[in-house]
Amino acid sequence: MTPYQDKIIQEARAILERDGAGFLAITHRTYGTKNPTFIKFTCHCGIEVEKRVGLVATGHGFCTLHAPRRPFIGRAVTAEAISAKLEQFGSRYQSHWINDKPRYTVVQFTCKCGASVIRNWNDLKNPRRKALCQKCAQPRLRGKDHPEFNPSLPHRDKEDLRWRAADAEWQRQVFERDNYTCQISGQRGGRLQAHHLNSRTHFPEQKFDLANGITLTAELHAEFHRRKGCKRRPTREKFAAFYMEKTGKPFTPIQVHPCLPV
Repeated sequence: MTPYQDKIIQEARAILERDGAGFLAITHRTYGTKNPTFIKFTCHCGIEVEKRVGLVATGHGFCTLHAPRRPFIGRAVTAEAISAKLEQFGSRYQSHWINDKPRYTVVQFTCKCGASVIRNWNDLKNPRRKALCQKCAQPRLRGKDHPEFNPSLPHRDKEDLRWRAADAEWQRQVFERDNYTCQISGQRGGRLQAHHLNSRTHFPEQKFDLANGITLTAELHAEFHRRKGCKRRPTREKFAAFYMEKTGKPFTPIQVHPCLPV
């Protein structure tokens, strides 16, 4: 053992004594052409640890659980910056800390609803994210919170607007009548939907009228409602104009039995 190695070992033992660790032994291992020296010691908590002598001489004499955390490398976020972000959404700052592996800032705050939330600061500072709990950030649009809520509509009529077994039967008969073929594009099969020529909301008496239904692809169905709008009272005349634009032919009304039993 060289004088330099003896010096490193003495420095390592001084570090162990400083940190309250107990020296056990010096060991040598062979890795190819290298023969590193290890020091075995007992941490102040009682756990036996074995490290390279150089790491202990320039570091500490603790186990992994009690090792001092490394200083944060990079620009650390301040509590003022976090609070400014949270105040935009009505949330209140509680605390923040640095996670070790991997290295990122963790923020704990109180949502405007009172729920305690723990989030990654990288997510919070994203302008597309909201500093709220999941329930407040993505609320379920039901009842008066829904953009199409109609307070004047009776509860019984609201029930009639929901999808039921009779709706599925009406759609099946529309598909069978049209041979499961889109009446605009001619596509057979695939993602098909039954469209009400006269809106079932504004014309509830025609909700289960087969003559009021036509088979369309999901893409064309969505395009019609996106352009004409569900709130703009979609009618047979508006669909006829849409049909003429797409096919160049006039729309011919379909003659079938008038209604299905509800």
